[in-house]
Amino acid sequence: EEYQREFLDEKDDHQLYNEDPRVECRYETLEGGVYEVGRDICKNTLTVKFHLPKEDRRTIDVDVQDTVIFLYSHKYKAKVFLPAQVSREQRKGEWDPKKDELRLVLNTIGKKADLNF
Repeated sequence: EEYQREFLDEKDDHQLYNEDPRVECRYETLEGGVYEVGRDICKNTLTVKFHLPKEDRRTIDVDVQDTVIFLYSHKYKAKVFLPAQVSREQRKGEWDPKKDELRLVLNTIGKKADLNF
């Protein structure tokens, strides 16, 4: 019975995030893609930029799930709900020390870009 209670009392990622006292960082989400000739999209991407002033990049931990990103660092936290499911493959992250910004580029699954010309 104690074994079962241990699993029932276990908190999920969202509960842990809500209880975390760190400051929420500012972030920006941009949709884009890679286009072929004729303006047909061949790969949808999602870019998420996290602004982390005066943070040491070695303290940043990012958990990219299918439709949400959790970021934790020494000073900051962020929870980003994604507009589309992202692939577990082909994830790219870059740190810009001049802007104190982490940029993640993710491939999305099954979503076509809406192009208005």
